[in-house]
Amino acid sequence: MALELLAGPFAVTNKLTAAAVGDSISGSPIWIDGRGLVLPIINEGVYVVQLDGAAYSVIDDRSLTYGLALIGTGSDPIGRRRWHGLADELGTFGEWDIDGVTLYKSDQFASDTPSPLGHNYARLHDRYIYPIGGRIDWKPLDLSAGWVAEASLAGLANAASLSWGTLRDEIIVGTSDGRVVRYDWVAKAFRGAIQTIGLTCKGIWWSALHGVYLSLHDVGSTLELRVWAATVRPASVSPPAPDATITAGLRTRITARVLGANSDPCEGEVVAWTLTGVGALTQAASYTDADGYAETYYQAPLDGASAAIDITAEVAI
Repeated sequence: MALELLAGPFAVTNKLTAAAVGDSISGSPIWIDGRGLVLPIINEGVYVVQLDGAAYSVIDDRSLTYGLALIGTGSDPIGRRRWHGLADELGTFGEWDIDGVTLYKSDQFASDTPSPLGHNYARLHDRYIYPIGGRIDWKPLDLSAGWVAEASLAGLANAASLSWGTLRDEIIVGTSDGRVVRYDWVAKAFRGAIQTIGLTCKGIWWSALHGVYLSLHDVGSTLELRVWAATVRPASVSPPAPDATITAGLRTRITARVLGANSDPCEGEVVAWTLTGVGALTQAASYTDADGYAETYYQAPLDGASAAIDITAEVAI
């Protein structure tokens, strides 16, 4: 299913100098809700980038691999605090946060690099996981074994970026060819369908805070951000159609379909129905299903089946 562009593209621009940020990425960018896109650039440092492309320098260390981490103890891993971590060029890990314009490390996670190639990684309660190709690999926290495939998904390739999902047991996996899919790290299985923005990118992440996806793109010597709707936005409503010939005294099912700009179905939209002429509609409004269809029923009067009627449908805003 195709995601729809909500805003952008926005040029990634250093707000202190008004100059475009370079496109030589070092390490692995990652989106942090409430902070921004942490973006390491060769010869410039690390920026925090807002959704509109505004970039602010925070640190000079550029060779950082960013990831996700579950922090804390307890028998319920899902209930642990979700945090972020980093691996520097020396192969150490640490919890981190951005306080103002300072990036800092506190505790070390391990003494070996969990993720080659600069991809995002995740440190869970019982293992590391790492997206590569069309699968998720895992490694034990004590690093007693190497990477082993944990789950794979047909149609997925070039997986590289991770972000926390809205659900506590969910991670969003992004690919460099502009695809995203949900991963259940407890069940160790992918969920739902693959979605795509239809563009190659340097990474694509989910923001649970804003309810949007964002993607980073190389456009020559500079970078751009795009923001994508999480659900298909209505673009068209088909004319209402009866399932059968309208007959005096009988009730007939009427349907209309709501689609997005890329002809994907819009689920959960409210369709408002109106009737001009004799008879009655059983519902003045109804929700669309997973295929984008909404329905109501037309009750024809005993003596008015052949009378002129007009039924319309529109998405309620």
